[in-house]
Amino acid sequence: MSESIFSVRKRIFHTTGEAIQDFSMICEGDKIMVGLSGGKDSWVLLLTLEELRIKAPVSFTICGVKVDYPHSAKENESIRSFCQSKQIEFHLLTTEI
Repeated sequence: MSESIFSVRKRIFHTTGEAIQDFSMICEGDKIMVGLSGGKDSWVLLLTLEELRIKAPVSFTICGVKVDYPHSAKENESIRSFCQSKQIEFHLLTTEI
């Protein structure tokens, strides 16, 4: 029997929160940068940290960063728009790759 989306989500939040607490991964005033590729794993990390940030006993901020590369303008704008809709700071890193 497949696990429901809600139980998977709950398990991800619980496990992530537990790891952050057990290993003192986030402290008061931290700014956490999440590399956004457009893949599911970076989206899950960003959204998990954002929800935990809202509920956390310490104050920290999150920003999303995307590396710009040729022919990624549409993806870049999609990620930027999503971050803006969630009021998450976003940076596009332009490089010579």
